[in-house]
Amino acid sequence: MGLGASKNKISTKELEHWLTQVFTPVEPSEVFIRRLKARLLKYRGDQVFSVWMVIGIVAMVLMIMLSWLGFLLRIFLVVTSLFVDKRESSRREKPLIVVGG
Repeated sequence: MGLGASKNKISTKELEHWLTQVFTPVEPSEVFIRRLKARLLKYRGDQVFSVWMVIGIVAMVLMIMLSWLGFLLRIFLVVTSLFVDKRESSRREKPLIVVGG
């Protein structure tokens, strides 16, 4: 292992030279930048609201309205049951008048 490893070693200067050649920054062309911006603008500015966003908002509003309707229906049933209870209790408390001969 000692002999094979020493043959394949690269010096630090050669490594630095190789890395400077490989990692050279490259500026993109004007055409690429223009096409990229056009693509981004097309996707972002095509529609203000997506179809799924509208469907989600409509479904949420519908669920909120149904939950409030259920809440109001329960309140209505409680109030109605209180009035029916008072009526039945007032009927029970009245004495029976028997008219007979």
